[in-house]
Amino acid sequence: MQIQGLSFLMLPSSDVEKSVVFYRDLLGLTLTNRFEDFAFFDCGRTGTTLALSGDLARGTPKSGTATEIVFAVPSVTAAYEELRGRDVEFVNEPRVVNADAWAVNLTDPDGHLLSFYGAQ
Repeated sequence: MQIQGLSFLMLPSSDVEKSVVFYRDLLGLTLTNRFEDFAFFDCGRTGTTLALSGDLARGTPKSGTATEIVFAVPSVTAAYEELRGRDVEFVNEPRVVNADAWAVNLTDPDGHLLSFYGAQ
């Protein structure tokens, strides 16, 4: 068996409509499909699709499992400033994480930890 890449990342969503607004209107991901209690977003060059599922939220107990979704961006500080202007709340300020990259964290409407990672 050979894994060829990550096709989908499926997240539980307690309110798919609210999450669609967050990922599409605030983060700028392209909504590619929406039906029943599911929403699908194109995550860019990676070919990965972010999928939100109301069904998964109803069937998954809150376990406290740590998950972090990291989005590659050309400039962490530019993404931070742009989204702060849209009233997105961040967990922290942009910071250096290694010799080549910066990161900043925020949460989505369901409390999933998200990060932007890339050049300053």
